[in-house]
Amino acid sequence: MIKDPDTLTRLRAEWAGVTKMIERMKMLLAGTFAGGAFTAPALGGIVYNLPLLLAFDVLAQTLRALRDQNEFKCRSDSLGRLLEAGKGTVSWVDWQAIRTGVDLRNAVAHAGKITLSHKDRKADLLSCYLGYWLFIVAIIMPP
Repeated sequence: MIKDPDTLTRLRAEWAGVTKMIERMKMLLAGTFAGGAFTAPALGGIVYNLPLLLAFDVLAQTLRALRDQNEFKCRSDSLGRLLEAGKGTVSWVDWQAIRTGVDLRNAVAHAGKITLSHKDRKADLLSCYLGYWLFIVAIIMPP
């Protein structure tokens, strides 16, 4: 659990922004698909990349805060290294699903991949989101 109240407030606000963006993206896509746009499937993949990046930025900030309050040790600020360092000490709902999500995030952030354009990754992405959301709720959201 995050102990610093200012950090916790900031992380909760960041997470609320992610969930609000996802809801807005859903409405945007619903309108686009309803209009029968030919670009809708490609647009869906692109639109979901932004919340993916933002969500994993909140995860990185959360892990840095946990590291800074000595929940685990890690010299790096890299999301992947923070995730690995916290694996045995932070209470994870589904660590492997989140690790898969970090790999997808890296493909988007570093290689410009469109996550949902790969049908074989849709289940992984949904699983990663579920595991990640449960982790965030347990760590930074009020009981």
